[in-house]
Amino acid sequence: MLINEVKKMENNRLSVRGLNPEIVIRFREYVRTKYGKLHTVFGLEVEKALSEYLEGYKKKRTTHTHTQKKIPKGFDKIEKIAKKLNETKEEQGYITSENMRNVIGMYAGIDERTYRKYREALFNFGFIQKKY
Repeated sequence: MLINEVKKMENNRLSVRGLNPEIVIRFREYVRTKYGKLHTVFGLEVEKALSEYLEGYKKKRTTHTHTQKKIPKGFDKIEKIAKKLNETKEEQGYITSENMRNVIGMYAGIDERTYRKYREALFNFGFIQKKY
Protein backbone atom coordinates (compact mmCIF):
# COMPACT_ATOMS: atom_id res chain seq x y z
CA MET A 1 0.00 0.00 0.00
CA LEU A 2 2.80 2.43 0.80
CA ILE A 3 4.26 2.03 -2.70
CA ASN A 4 0.92 3.04 -4.24
CA GLU A 5 0.78 6.10 -1.97
CA VAL A 6 4.30 7.13 -3.03
CA LYS A 7 3.33 6.78 -6.70
CA LYS A 8 0.31 9.02 -6.10
CA MET A 9 2.61 11.65 -4.55
CA GLU A 10 4.98 11.81 -7.52
CA ASN A 11 3.78 15.33 -8.29
CA ASN A 12 4.91 16.33 -4.77
CA ARG A 13 1.57 17.93 -3.90
CA LEU A 14 -0.41 17.61 -0.71
CA SER A 15 -4.03 18.65 -0.56
CA VAL A 16 -5.73 18.59 2.83
CA ARG A 17 -9.32 19.41 3.82
CA GLY A 18 -10.82 20.26 7.16
CA LEU A 19 -7.92 22.22 8.63
CA ASN A 20 -8.53 24.93 11.20
CA PRO A 21 -7.98 28.17 9.21
CA GLU A 22 -6.51 29.93 12.26
CA ILE A 23 -3.80 27.25 12.58
CA VAL A 24 -2.99 27.50 8.87
CA ILE A 25 -2.73 31.30 9.09
CA ARG A 26 -0.50 31.07 12.16
CA PHE A 27 1.74 28.52 10.44
CA ARG A 28 1.98 30.66 7.28
CA GLU A 29 2.95 33.68 9.39
CA TYR A 30 5.52 31.61 11.26
CA VAL A 31 7.12 30.62 7.94
CA ARG A 32 6.88 34.18 6.61
CA THR A 33 8.47 35.50 9.83
CA LYS A 34 11.25 32.92 9.71
CA TYR A 35 12.17 33.35 6.02
CA GLY A 36 10.59 36.65 4.97
CA LYS A 37 8.68 34.81 2.22
CA LEU A 38 6.47 31.79 1.56
CA HIS A 39 7.45 30.82 -1.98
CA THR A 40 9.79 27.81 -2.08
CA VAL A 41 9.98 27.44 1.71
CA PHE A 42 6.39 26.81 2.82
CA GLY A 43 6.39 23.23 1.55
CA LEU A 44 9.76 22.56 3.16
CA GLU A 45 8.42 23.75 6.53
CA VAL A 46 5.26 21.62 6.17
CA GLU A 47 7.47 18.61 5.47
CA LYS A 48 9.68 19.47 8.43
CA ALA A 49 6.64 19.87 10.71
CA LEU A 50 5.27 16.50 9.62
CA SER A 51 8.65 14.85 10.19
CA GLU A 52 8.98 16.40 13.65
CA TYR A 53 5.44 15.29 14.50
CA LEU A 54 6.23 11.72 13.49
CA GLU A 55 9.52 11.81 15.36
CA GLY A 56 7.72 13.06 18.46
CA TYR A 57 5.18 10.25 18.13
CA LYS A 58 8.04 7.77 17.80
CA LYS A 59 9.70 9.16 20.95
CA LYS A 60 6.44 8.97 22.93
CA ARG A 61 6.36 5.26 22.29
CA THR A 62 9.84 4.74 23.80
CA THR A 63 10.72 4.58 27.49
CA HIS A 64 12.37 8.01 27.50
CA THR A 65 10.38 10.45 29.59
CA HIS A 66 12.45 13.60 29.19
CA THR A 67 11.86 15.34 25.88
CA GLN A 68 12.83 18.88 25.08
CA LYS A 69 10.22 21.15 23.54
CA LYS A 70 11.38 22.86 20.36
CA ILE A 71 10.61 26.55 20.02
CA PRO A 72 10.54 28.05 16.52
CA LYS A 73 13.52 30.26 15.68
CA GLY A 74 12.68 33.89 16.43
CA PHE A 75 9.65 33.01 18.54
CA ASP A 76 11.49 33.83 21.76
CA LYS A 77 12.00 37.40 20.51
CA ILE A 78 8.30 37.70 19.75
CA GLU A 79 7.49 36.55 23.29
CA LYS A 80 9.94 39.05 24.82
CA ILE A 81 8.51 41.87 22.72
CA ALA A 82 4.97 40.88 23.72
CA LYS A 83 5.90 40.80 27.40
CA LYS A 84 7.45 44.27 27.23
CA LEU A 85 4.45 45.66 25.31
CA ASN A 86 2.04 44.17 27.86
CA GLU A 87 3.99 45.84 30.67
CA THR A 88 3.51 49.14 28.87
CA LYS A 89 -0.16 48.38 28.35
CA GLU A 90 -0.61 47.75 32.08
CA GLU A 91 1.02 51.11 32.87
CA GLN A 92 -0.70 53.25 30.20
CA GLY A 93 -3.78 51.20 29.37
CA TYR A 94 -2.86 51.01 25.68
CA ILE A 95 0.04 50.46 23.28
CA THR A 96 0.98 53.25 20.89
CA SER A 97 2.48 52.51 17.49
CA GLU A 98 5.54 54.54 18.52
CA ASN A 99 5.97 52.41 21.62
CA MET A 100 5.57 49.25 19.55
CA ARG A 101 8.19 50.48 17.09
CA ASN A 102 10.62 51.25 19.95
CA VAL A 103 10.18 47.88 21.66
CA ILE A 104 10.51 45.91 18.43
CA GLY A 105 13.59 47.99 17.58
CA MET A 106 15.10 47.24 20.98
CA TYR A 107 14.74 43.44 20.59
CA ALA A 108 14.80 42.79 16.84
CA GLY A 109 16.21 45.82 14.99
CA ILE A 110 15.01 49.09 13.53
CA ASP A 111 14.70 48.16 9.87
CA GLU A 112 11.20 48.88 8.52
CA ARG A 113 10.80 45.34 7.16
CA THR A 114 11.79 43.90 10.54
CA TYR A 115 9.28 46.15 12.28
CA ARG A 116 6.45 45.10 9.96
CA LYS A 117 7.39 41.41 10.23
CA TYR A 118 7.38 41.41 14.05
CA ARG A 119 4.28 43.62 14.30
CA GLU A 120 2.34 41.20 12.08
CA ALA A 121 3.68 38.20 14.00
CA LEU A 122 2.48 39.74 17.28
CA PHE A 123 -1.01 40.11 15.82
CA ASN A 124 -1.07 36.74 14.06
CA PHE A 125 0.18 34.73 17.03
CA GLY A 126 -2.43 36.47 19.20
CA PHE A 127 -0.05 38.26 21.55
CA ILE A 128 -1.79 41.58 20.93
CA GLN A 129 -5.16 42.52 19.44
CA LYS A 130 -5.80 45.14 16.80
CA LYS A 131 -8.16 47.86 17.94
CA TYR A 132 -10.30 49.35 15.21
